[in-house]
Amino acid sequence: MTDTTPTPADRPAESILGPITPIRCTEPGCHWACHGVPDKYADSRARIVREHLAAEHAPTPEQADLLRDLITTAISKWHRDPEAPLYTQGADAVLAVLPAPALAVARQLLGTNEAEGTEPALSVEGRTNAELASLAVNAANALRDEKRHYRIACEENARLRAELAAAAPPAPADRAAEAKAATTITRLRAERAELNRRLDCLRGDMRDMESSLREQDAEFERIRRAARETASAPLNTRVEALAAEWEKRGEYGDSSITDRARELRAVLADRAATCICGHPEQQHFEDVCQTCDCADFLVPEAAREMIAHLHRAVIAKQDGRRATVLREAADHIYHLRATMGAPTVRDCFANGLGHAANDLRRLAADAAAGVQPPTTEADAPVCGDQYDESTCQLDPGHTGSHADWNRAWDYGRATPPAAPAAPEEPAPAPQCSAALLPATDEAVDRCVRHGAHDTHATAAGVRWPNDDAPEL
Repeated sequence: MTDTTPTPADRPAESILGPITPIRCTEPGCHWACHGVPDKYADSRARIVREHLAAEHAPTPEQADLLRDLITTAISKWHRDPEAPLYTQGADAVLAVLPAPALAVARQLLGTNEAEGTEPALSVEGRTNAELASLAVNAANALRDEKRHYRIACEENARLRAELAAAAPPAPADRAAEAKAATTITRLRAERAELNRRLDCLRGDMRDMESSLREQDAEFERIRRAARETASAPLNTRVEALAAEWEKRGEYGDSSITDRARELRAVLADRAATCICGHPEQQHFEDVCQTCDCADFLVPEAAREMIAHLHRAVIAKQDGRRATVLREAADHIYHLRATMGAPTVRDCFANGLGHAANDLRRLAADAAAGVQPPTTEADAPVCGDQYDESTCQLDPGHTGSHADWNRAWDYGRATPPAAPAAPEEPAPAPQCSAALLPATDEAVDRCVRHGAHDTHATAAGVRWPNDDAPEL
């Protein structure tokens, strides 16, 4: 419907191009109201108005700066007032700083006829302010739209929360399945943590093993290197170096050491040097014979003593083990008296279990003391007397009646067998009488070898060939 009311003075925008009918624009984001008249030229008239205002009545920079400063001040004051409403206060603050003509144009564009006073016709400055006012009105509309969208979003959020709260709880079966799944997940996480811990431990053990292997490889390499160095420097080389050192010391006036170096040179001349075992020196490695276990002792007596000591150590270890086994057997036999029908000690000795246990304990004591067990049937720990093809199972030193497992007869002491005679040791071979005669008054170094030998050797290890009587 066309507005036929007369144009009041509070509509300065109509002074530009006659009376126009305000139509509220429904398109969001429009920065100019749609103008129209009750004829077919409404769109052309509105376009002419826009072009006229844009071409001839553009605001000056000074006016735009003034309006910007006013709007900035109003918005700053609105922000410092937290009690004011959010959007309405901002729009009102923008409109409050606009001049009166701009307000009039804004009201006309918004479709209101309310005027606060009669204003004269718009000038160029007024038209410019009107254009700027329209921009401010659009900004206020945008703020109101944002407020409306925010309110709609809040209502939607509240509605969704209410629907979620009013939703029906899960069924008991579903709750049980969820609880079971949660328990399974917790168990699997615990198992994974335990597996990770074990994997870390295994990795640590592998690192330790790799470090140990590297250390062992380094040690083996060091031993092999030392063996190669030792093999490359045999005994002759070491003796040669010792003789050279003694000769160097003899240059400073010590003639005796020079004689000793000369003797070493003589020993080195004998390439067939042998150990006390009779094997040549080339078969020895690090003073150990590679053919026998003589330990490369230069003195035969020392070699025999060492061998005897090792033999005694082995025998002692064997005796200790044998004594332990015999004591365990004696305890086992003694505990069998209940199953053998001998619950008392008297019954135990009557059927022979007690005597057998005592014999085993005596043998264990003898083994611990180093007494060797008998090796012949005559030395068996039994009496030896017989009765109806039954042998007395008692010790030869027993008193009383002879006894087998189930019978007894008159006592007759058995004659203990005579101890075997100890083997006679062979007479030692005569010791060699050869000796090294020093140039000074020092003690004579004699050969310590026995029997036939073709190389003399002193206790200090000095050797020289036996050219006089190698068969002695």
